[in-house]
Amino acid sequence: MLPKITVITPVYNGEKHLEEAINSLINQQYPNLEYIVIDAKSTDETPGIIKKYKDFINVIISEKDKGTNDACNKGFKIATGEIIGLLNADDRYENNVLHRVAEEFIRDKELDCVSCGAQIISKDIDGKYVQQKIFRGNDLELNLQSVLACPITDARFLKKSVIDKHNGYSALDKFGQYIIASDKEFFIRLALDKTKNKSFDEIGYTYLSHKNSQTFTNNNKNIARMRLEHMDMYERFLAEYHLKSHEKSIFKTHHRKESVRFAWMDIKHLNLKRAFTTAKRGIKINNLLWIIRFIFWPIQIGVKKISRIIRSKKNV
Repeated sequence: MLPKITVITPVYNGEKHLEEAINSLINQQYPNLEYIVIDAKSTDETPGIIKKYKDFINVIISEKDKGTNDACNKGFKIATGEIIGLLNADDRYENNVLHRVAEEFIRDKELDCVSCGAQIISKDIDGKYVQQKIFRGNDLELNLQSVLACPITDARFLKKSVIDKHNGYSALDKFGQYIIASDKEFFIRLALDKTKNKSFDEIGYTYLSHKNSQTFTNNNKNIARMRLEHMDMYERFLAEYHLKSHEKSIFKTHHRKESVRFAWMDIKHLNLKRAFTTAKRGIKINNLLWIIRFIFWPIQIGVKKISRIIRSKKNV
């Protein structure tokens, strides 16, 4: 018998893409499915879309929350499936992914997590979907390096027992609000706990990048918030966890990368005070290595731009 999978969709004002997300789940035709939709009191046509599919949705919660991660935690608590998946309201499932995930869990009873290939897409000026980036199985290994390097989190399916063991998404900011990167923080804890994961290359999850996306966005405010959260997170793990030397090195490398990018972003926008503060934090963690990376960062960006121009001319 196929294991029961619970899929959770948190949504707020998701009228543009919610129906496509729901249909991608319906098209999976997975027989042992529980579907939970958590709506944070949307003010657009989202409630109407949810009502349209109420016979397919097992649980509907409509109430104010503290953001996406708070909504996910509500879903985790009431889920009755052995396996949990998250489907954002502006994303979709692909290629019979639920059956493939179930097969992996059946094949290896010791697995705690199964990760599928994923892609990021966006719409061009004609409204057509364009593929931006693909992530394969090795990108989604549940080790510290992969979790820190790869922004993909919802292409992972977890046993509910693992989510319960690690208390779900629990990272809060100084104001008691869930951080945007609470999901990333959660998977860092899983990686440090050596959670057993199996990955496969076939694309099973599609992220839609758009201007209102929190993770995949060109919005400078969201980018700044994410980089600050990542720096805070890495510093907390370095200070509070008994890490092995290679784990410390991985955190320091990613802190250096985030803080250098953030400092240059602020310099570009003439936010020199914050850039100086970021530099101090970076140097405190990485010493001379931070200064070297900071100096060579514009050169590295320039080389990448030139390479892209050369490649584009070759393809013409």
